[in-house]
Amino acid sequence: MQGPRMHMRKLLELSSVREQLAQQRVAAARNLFRKRAAEVARLRAEADALAQAHRDNRIAMRKPMISKPQLRGAIDAIVATFDADRHREEAAEREVMAAQKKVAEAKTALDHETAALASVYRQKQKRQELCDVLDDEHQRHLARAEEAEQGERQTILARRRTAP
Repeated sequence: MQGPRMHMRKLLELSSVREQLAQQRVAAARNLFRKRAAEVARLRAEADALAQAHRDNRIAMRKPMISKPQLRGAIDAIVATFDADRHREEAAEREVMAAQKKVAEAKTALDHETAALASVYRQKQKRQELCDVLDDEHQRHLARAEEAEQGERQTILARRRTAP
């Protein structure tokens, strides 16, 4: 009876270690998710600030030029600047999209690790229940053995009393 009980105890210890590792992986995945979400927020704020700065610059550049047709070359330069601004805004938007993709990947990893933790926890609970059943059975076996031994002692004592 000792062999299976010791084996189950070792399995329980292993389950505890697995659970701790799964908890650590979930925490790491959660931290990665948070970092990537913060990166998206930072990149989004930068992209928004860049777009706002470009809008402000376009408004400032257009106002003095609108009434002066002789500055056509300057207007073309401004239009080229606007195009460059749009390209920078698009690049910033692509960075935000890439960061959002990384956040989605981190969320998937977090979900996977959370599911793995739940699986490890369920396995540990099952093993604990099995150990409890084995312990109960062992205790009953010991109680029966003790009762049998007590019965034998009483029989021996009864024989000694009745023997001449």
